[in-house]
Formats: sequence, structure tokens, C-alpha cells
Amino acid sequence: MNLLKKIKLYFEFLVSQEEAIEYTLISGHKLPSSFDNLLIFHEYSAFSEERLKSVSGNIYRCGYGAVVKAIRGYEGYKVLTVAVDKKKPNVLRPIYKFFDMVIETNNIGQDFGGYFSAVNEVRKNDWNFKYVTLINSSQFLSSNDLIDFIETEFDQNVFMGVSWGYGPRFKMRKHLHLQSFLLRYHFSSFLKIVDENYRLDRFYISKYNLIDKGEVELSKQSIAHGLIPVIFKRNCLQYLDLKMSSFFHYDHRMMIDYDD
Repeated sequence: MNLLKKIKLYFEFLVSQEEAIEYTLISGHKLPSSFDNLLIFHEYSAFSEERLKSVSGNIYRCGYGAVVKAIRGYEGYKVLTVAVDKKKPNVLRPIYKFFDMVIETNNIGQDFGGYFSAVNEVRKNDWNFKYVTLINSSQFLSSNDLIDFIETEFDQNVFMGVSWGYGPRFKMRKHLHLQSFLLRYHFSSFLKIVDENYRLDRFYISKYNLIDKGEVELSKQSIAHGLIPVIFKRNCLQYLDLKMSSFFHYDHRMMIDYDD
């Protein structure tokens, strides 16, 4: 990223204000048959089934294909939230049938706008689940590992991810956080954090605010609420025995040996 782009993003970060998350609930959603697991998958309407993602030159495969393959036979309640780009075809319509509820959003807050829209609809219905899993297509687990992730049970004082870092890069003091493309909470713990620190109808649109107020802040508040961050790897949970902040940016994805 060149210097002018960084300056532009930082200026947007400084002046950005919260904007309204607007969404449409697609008709024909199902009622939960079980309240054990809520799964919320957020995707951009023009992303391909498989894509390559670069992290400081380290490239891995991701995309909605692995997620859909994993959840097709999953018995939890599955919500798809789609950030619709009206200037491009919505290539995700064929996968709507694999979900119990589908929500289309105006892309305010990107994945967080999707997560919050889904939680808002769940709250409207007074549905109380045991666990909630948050996914977007930047996650890198295989379909088999992903289903193991979303079925893992753990103590209520824990929240779980697959990768971590110190950020955001553009702040002098960086904070430990689990990366938000794949997270799992006890639903009651997640609701408490959201209720005390976020609004479900508004969020930021600037990229830097999404990192700072979304990904990093969610972990900061989770830890402040007494939750312990753990990493899921090969069906095992690894506690992160790390300091809470650093002056050095770090992205754990640089150290992961991805499967081909």
C-alpha cells in the first residue's frame, strides 16, 4: 500500500462517523429446531467461490465455497448476511437455499454490519442460543476443520478464534485480538459485550475504523469482560498466554502453514 493510500485511509478514520446499517430480511426464513448453535456467515455479493488472500506477501486460499460445503449438513441455525453491491451481479443467490435465514445489507460495517443485523433479527424473535459462531470468507480452515470448529464446546469464560494479532497497525499501542473472520462465543457472553459497547443499527464504514472499532475492540471488550482468548488448532484449544498490548504490529497468519 503506497503512502498516499495510507494517508487517505487515516484521514477517513479520523473524520468517519457512524452510519445507519440498513438491511432487508429475505422472506421464507425458517424457525430454529434447536437452540444449541447459531451460525452467522457474512459475505460480499461479488466475491468468488474461491479466492486468494495476501497477508504481507503470504498467500492463502479462502472463499465461500469451503463454508457452504461445511454447513450444508450442519444442524445449527444458519444465517447468511450478504453485503450487496448494486453495481455488480449478486453471485451468491444460488447459496441462499442452504441457510435458514438470509439478510441483505447495505455494507455499512462490512462483516460487522452483517453480524449485527443477524443478531438484531435473533433478538427480535427472542431466540436464545447456547453458542454463536461468526464467519466471513477470509477464514482459511478446510470444510472438515471448520465443522469441528463450529461444533466445539468450551467453558463460558472463553472465546475462540483461529488466528490472532496485535493491532491496529496505525496506532502506536497495539492490542492483542482474535481476528474476526472466524470467532465463537457463548451467545449470552457475546450479547452482553454487544449490549454494553455497540449499537446494532449503526457502525463505521472506513477501513481503519472497521479494524479499530470492530475487530480489535471486540476482543478488547471480550477480555475486559473476563473472557479468555483461545486458538482452535486441529481440534485442540490453545490458551493465549500473551501480554495484552505491544508497540509492534503482528499478524499470526504469517506463521501458519496452510494446507494446499
